Amino acid sequence: MTEVGIGKVSIIIAAFNVANFIKKAVDSVLSQSYSNLEVILVDDGSTDGTVENYPSIQRINVYGLSKHQMEDCHLLEI
Repeated sequence: MTEVGIGKVSIIIAAFNVANFIKKAVDSVLSQSYSNLEVILVDDGSTDGTVENYPSIQRINVYGLSKHQMEDCHLLEI
């Protein structure tokens, strides 16, 4: 259902080593009655496969930081 006057809603889920829970979190968002939404799943360098095997579907955008990027962030104290 798309409600008049309301645009796309972006849900951002930050994840780190939550492979056992991430599917439940994303499914919960996608099961909402408001359908004009997208899920932005940001993996913060997980080592447990949190997003590697996550199914690609139209409303989910997955972004991840590589080990090299994580090391750069730590060097910059971000």
